[in-house]
Amino acid sequence: AFHHPRLVNEYVVYVAPALFAGSDAAGLFAGTGAMSIEGVWRGEFEDVTTLGRDLRITMLPAADGPGGDDPVEG
Repeated sequence: AFHHPRLVNEYVVYVAPALFAGSDAAGLFAGTGAMSIEGVWRGEFEDVTTLGRDLRITMLPAADGPGGDDPVEG
């Protein structure tokens, strides 16, 4: 609800060294994804911190652009 209208100014993502796979695996975001590589959200790493075996990654929207095209609006 907040990602596509660009209402988020910072993302904090936790990554563990584990992989889920399959067509029924939950994604990070719901809804329609980017239709092409040009439409993907672009960000910049603000911080990457090791927490035990995991990572905490803080990302900000790219300063040089809006962060990709909204696949719904094109």
